[in-house]
Amino acid sequence: MSRSISRREAVKQASVVAIAILAGHDVAHAQAPIAITVYKDPNCGCCAKWIEHMKANGFAPTVTNSSDMAAIKTKYKVGMDLRSCHTTIAGDYVIEGHVPAADVKRLLADQPKTISGL
Repeated sequence: MSRSISRREAVKQASVVAIAILAGHDVAHAQAPIAITVYKDPNCGCCAKWIEHMKANGFAPTVTNSSDMAAIKTKYKVGMDLRSCHTTIAGDYVIEGHVPAADVKRLLADQPKTISGL
């Protein structure tokens, strides 16, 4: 025995289904945060602002304060003329300084073999 429903009830049910589908679509296509490691001097204030920029753009930074940033930069082979206030490791790449999140994402997506970082 079938039950008839009003037009209003049919529209309401269709709306609920549509919302559920859209919500599922958003969840299914949401990207997981991109893990990065940021090495910074504990006394530097601008690094915190860059870290917030990266978080707001889909990155999940692990922050390590270091009073010997020169050793970190030497370890990751950052040239003397390229050194900035913080050094970040993103995948296999070294990111030096305040590189915009969009550029880091593009680097990770393209994975060029001819460079070691930005």
